[in-house]
Amino acid sequence: MSNIHKNTEAIKIAAYKVIKNAKTIQQFRQALAVVLPLDTDMDAEQISRTIGVSKNWVSQLRGKFIRGQLVSRSEKGGRRNQIMTLQEEQTFMRSYLLHVQAGPKVNAKTLKLELEKILGRKVSQASVYNMINRNKT
Repeated sequence: MSNIHKNTEAIKIAAYKVIKNAKTIQQFRQALAVVLPLDTDMDAEQISRTIGVSKNWVSQLRGKFIRGQLVSRSEKGGRRNQIMTLQEEQTFMRSYLLHVQAGPKVNAKTLKLELEKILGRKVSQASVYNMINRNKT
C-alpha cells in the first residue's frame, strides 16, 4: 500500500498497542491491516489472504483505524429494525392486555391501530403478529 499517511509512526505505535490489548479478533485483524503494510512490503491482496478478509475490507479497516474508529461487535446483529425496544414492547403489550381483558384472544387489528397511534406512524400487520408471538403469556 503506497498511500503513506503523514503520522505513520504514531499510527504504527497505536496499532501495536491494539494488537497487544485487542479484545476481539476484529480489532486484532484491524491492527494487523495497519501494521503489515508498514512493516513489510505486503500489498492489500496479500494482507487480505493473511488476515482472512477481502481486499476491500482491508482498506476499510485501515481507514477506520486512521480515523480513530476501532471495529467492534456492535456493528452487526441486534434488532436494528425494531419499532420499539423489547422493554417498551412488553410494557405496551401488558397495558394493552389489561385494557382488553374481555376475551382470551388478542385482536391483531385493534392492537395494530393502538400501536400506530402510540408510534405516530404505520406499522405492518406482520410486525403486530411478531409482537404478539414474542409476548405470549
